[in-house]
Amino acid sequence: MTHVPGEPGPYTAPYAATVQRPSRPSLPARLRAFVQERLGQRVDEALSQGGGFTDGFASRLLLADGARVFVKAASRLRSPEVLSSYQQETRVARGLPEDVPAPRLRWALAQEEWLVLAFEHIAGRPRSVLGALRNYAPSWTCSPGLPPR
Repeated sequence: MTHVPGEPGPYTAPYAATVQRPSRPSLPARLRAFVQERLGQRVDEALSQGGGFTDGFASRLLLADGARVFVKAASRLRSPEVLSSYQQETRVARGLPEDVPAPRLRWALAQEEWLVLAFEHIAGRPRSVLGALRNYAPSWTCSPGLPPR
């Protein structure tokens, strides 16, 4: 990633810890209204992602027509490094080839101090790291030249 002088550096995730993400009601009312207006319908439910590596907003929104969308938002004033990482995420998401199996970015917009990204919703659940290790570790082998532990 290229760093532009004078802008916040890329966000370095604190992999040893998580943070509490804001819930939808804790966002400014003007921002909530802006997102709802951009989505074109009422938000009936917000399933906020409680933890993560950033203090940016991340929530699965259920809309009045039953559709779902995944929305992220970061504040330039509160977390400039997170906003910078969301800007990079926007550039990457827009550049992905169609055949890459990833949620598509629907839109990304700036509103006052906020950057908001809306992705298509992909049904699923977070996987636990320990569960993944239990499932896949037996098939892993040591890298050539490294002694087994």
